Amino acid sequence: MIKVKVDRLYEWIVALCVFMNGLGFVLYIAGVNVVNYLTVLAFAFIIMDLMRKNKSVSYFKYGNKWFIVFFFMFWVFYACVQVIFTDINQEYFSTGLHQLITNAMFAFMVCYTVHDRRSFNTIRNAMTGVLVVNTLMGIFEILTGIHFVEAESIWDANTARAFSNNPNEYATTMYCAMMGVVLFSLQGKLKMEIKLLLTGSVICIVFSHSRGILYAVIIFVLAYCAMKVYYGFKGNGSFFKLLFAMAIPLVCYIIVSGALLEIINWLVDSFSGQGDYGSDLYRINLIRDGMKFFRESHGFGVGAGQSIYLVKMNLHNFLVEILVEYGILIFTGILFILWYIWRMAFEPCISKNSRCIYFAFVPSLIMASISSSSINKFKIFWIMIIMFYLSGYYLSDSKQNIRQERNVYEAG
Repeated sequence: MIKVKVDRLYEWIVALCVFMNGLGFVLYIAGVNVVNYLTVLAFAFIIMDLMRKNKSVSYFKYGNKWFIVFFFMFWVFYACVQVIFTDINQEYFSTGLHQLITNAMFAFMVCYTVHDRRSFNTIRNAMTGVLVVNTLMGIFEILTGIHFVEAESIWDANTARAFSNNPNEYATTMYCAMMGVVLFSLQGKLKMEIKLLLTGSVICIVFSHSRGILYAVIIFVLAYCAMKVYYGFKGNGSFFKLLFAMAIPLVCYIIVSGALLEIINWLVDSFSGQGDYGSDLYRINLIRDGMKFFRESHGFGVGAGQSIYLVKMNLHNFLVEILVEYGILIFTGILFILWYIWRMAFEPCISKNSRCIYFAFVPSLIMASISSSSINKFKIFWIMIIMFYLSGYYLSDSKQNIRQERNVYEAG
């Protein structure tokens, strides 16, 4: 019994790292963040487990984990190579590279930890814990007006924000944790307490005044309901595949012709509130400035952390920031991961409810990524994406793959 607990100890350490990073609560011991100690400890246990079981790289082929591990390793390598060919600011590069390396470490730890449904649920429960704590703190702030952290701006003084001084960052963390909790519905109907938790978290997002995250939640609900209605007519998803294929040439034309910015300007003019109009136009200008530096880099990217140095502001767009800093190659890898998740909406072996969730997740994620000033630095954001990436394998309706993998894992 004790042996089993030791074997699984690193899973709980990784889950604790996910929980503490998700909360944004920083605890220092001897001037070092305690999460750093836990990360090193988790890596030590993982290496011991690798040596004891004599696992090979083929262990990561289950659930296509090898692509995530290889992609983040290559991403770090590519960022280091950029230093040779790009004129960069060392201070911003060091910050950007540090964030990238820590994200890669967490990606590896999560991919190694998740090897069956039980371990998958361990990480998911850590994300649920993040949502529970942040929701309770947000509700407390709404009801009492007492805040735990002073706001970064006087305009955010009355917003719900928990341990963060920025309500957008708080709402982004809430969204990522919410999507982790949504994964519960891939295994059946949500329990009443989970539904109440999700309802409370949406209320906190509303009181955080984060429009982007609120729109992301609305898009998720609308897309989910649209697929539910479609499957209500006993569709099989082929119609949506056809629409997607027909839309690709149109989207390419819009981007190449320069009509994209005109469409965005029209949307801003039509749907932005009076107080938000200037903010939305400012974000469009940030994207325009970032793309100018991307073109000057000939598609290779300007380097880790350089977008904020060159534009003098975070780009407020997850995909554009990656494209500008790391170029076409890394950007394509991110698109592949998102496509891999989205395509599961059309897998016939997955339940219709699960397909609706996968279909709604990607457009909702893209909307959420424009809310936070730098969502790339959120480890829980990448953990959320990885969990969705792996969920199609570990939470699929077929149990045969899970059983085979568990036998391989236990056999060592």
